[in-house]
Amino acid sequence: MFENPLFERALLLIETNRYADAEQMLMQGLGQNPQDPYGLTLLAICRLNLDKNKEALTASGQALALAPDDPFVLTTHGRTLLVNNRIDDARRTLQGALQIDPTYPDAYSVLAQIDYHERRWEMALFNAEKGLEHDPENQTLINLRAMALVKLNRSAEASETVDYALYNNPEDSFSHSNKGWVKIEQGRYDEAVDAFRQALRFNPNNGHAREGLKEAIKGKNWLYRGVLRYFLFMGKLSERNQWLVIIGLYVGIRFLRVVAAENEGLRPFIAPILILYMVFVFATWIGQPLSNLILRLHPVGKFALTDDEKRFSNITGIFLASGLLSLAGSYAISEMETTSANLLILGLTLIGMLIPIGGVSGTPEKTQSRKWLGIYAIAMFVCGPLVQFFVTLRGGEISGGLLTIFGVGIFLYGWVANFVMTREARRY
Repeated sequence: MFENPLFERALLLIETNRYADAEQMLMQGLGQNPQDPYGLTLLAICRLNLDKNKEALTASGQALALAPDDPFVLTTHGRTLLVNNRIDDARRTLQGALQIDPTYPDAYSVLAQIDYHERRWEMALFNAEKGLEHDPENQTLINLRAMALVKLNRSAEASETVDYALYNNPEDSFSHSNKGWVKIEQGRYDEAVDAFRQALRFNPNNGHAREGLKEAIKGKNWLYRGVLRYFLFMGKLSERNQWLVIIGLYVGIRFLRVVAAENEGLRPFIAPILILYMVFVFATWIGQPLSNLILRLHPVGKFALTDDEKRFSNITGIFLASGLLSLAGSYAISEMETTSANLLILGLTLIGMLIPIGGVSGTPEKTQSRKWLGIYAIAMFVCGPLVQFFVTLRGGEISGGLLTIFGVGIFLYGWVANFVMTREARRY
């Protein structure tokens, strides 16, 4: 395939994950022969692994112009289109590769990744299995099959698939992390922790394993376990079905409230359901940052937290402690009605802020969803706790107008945040 020996050496460097060195060698080789499609394709692969996504797309596009009928070139170009969020173009390019060579496993692999990203679990499984028909030992395809099976609630088959992947390559970090997620699905949290620690031993930069390790450790806490099961359940649904669940729960609760208002005898039975629902909704928003605060005390878990997660766990702790302190102060000076009422409202707004704080912490850094939800949270802070703090300090009357805006903002936050985050999730 390679006429230039520099490209052969670059390929060896790529196989040992020395992408920066490989890129330099490829640039040398392309200086001698800038029209070599395979050299350009290898350059695109290097740049993808160095997070130079736009430069990778340029290189793969140049390679495609020189070799439009080569499955290797087409598949690499499809992968670069995917990471540049041109998902429809990527799918068409990969389908073109398979029209030329229906047995090319890497094209099935990238198609399966697209389907998995778009929550089309059945199609992800189909493409993974089609690729495995032509390359049964392909680690990426085996792992993609396991991931799709987990989402399809076929955890026993997923476990067998991961075991097969580890039999083929016992030191594959991604297979170990997949095993950990399967164990979480099965509720076997200690085994999940062991699997994730193995994954991080082989690759300390495996984010899939680091995220799983945190969830496995937190899952051993029965208070967080219900929230984790909810997240896992919602993670298996399509975007449409996620909204159906959210809206269905809301409509159901509204119906129960109407029933309770019209049937006094049923109120003692409905009231606990309504309270549990409110507690659960609150827990789904604050569960992550609050559990990260607790995780910092864990001898292993503290190493899995990123600086961003530590920062938000600190913010969560400050707002929670301040809110509880304000509520305690309100109770302690109940005879001073105005100050007590102001402290009560201050405490409630501080605790209410945990919802937008939890939402912002659940979005990736440097994304549009983080930016817009951050602005939303700051606006809520100004309308609620900040204004109420100065009102309490001056001993003035409660600011009803801004508190109404704060209350409406908190009520709408879940809907706004879900909309913003699902739009962000469409990006690869």
